[in-house]
Amino acid sequence: MFNNDFLNNNTLEFYKQFFSEIPEKSGVYYWVFWPFKDYFLEDENFEIFIEKIKYFSSVNMNLPERTNVGYKFSIEVRERALDCDIFGLINNKSKILIKHLHESRINRYFFLIYLKRIVFSKPFYIGKANNLRNRLQQHFDQRNSDILNHLKEFNINHTDVLIGYEIIESNLEENINTIFEEIAQRILKPGLTKRPG
Repeated sequence: MFNNDFLNNNTLEFYKQFFSEIPEKSGVYYWVFWPFKDYFLEDENFEIFIEKIKYFSSVNMNLPERTNVGYKFSIEVRERALDCDIFGLINNKSKILIKHLHESRINRYFFLIYLKRIVFSKPFYIGKANNLRNRLQQHFDQRNSDILNHLKEFNINHTDVLIGYEIIESNLEENINTIFEEIAQRILKPGLTKRPG
């Protein structure tokens, strides 16, 4: 389902400007944090590349879960961020990874392909639409978009967010994309989705 060969994606900033690139078809869409640019792969930008990996490792795109059931205390549970500079790696593993990435542009390129697959398997938001273009345009309106407000709260630039989508068509009267969305939300538990379905 998340093979990047058929998952269409581009930055939030791109789709806000060129929304006509989004099809007017039904489907499911995914938002992911992705602060990497192609020019980071070049040797002269290696230090920037590593800094972006550290930045990527430090961002936690999950809303806290809160409960207050009439008792004296309320509880807030938040997923912990990674403790170390790079993906929480310990025992010299981050140094080995950095050495591997420093060896060649090809190593960096394949690492980003690998990382992108992982990121799209854990999006921070999943939605569905009968018309992907119309629904995403609604999200792009800062005044009415909880997601854009959360991105602002997390200090995330719109060029650092990818939106991917899959077209899901059906001849049934009921829109099957609603079920696909709920399945994805229940399995992947995206951090900014408040409840499945």
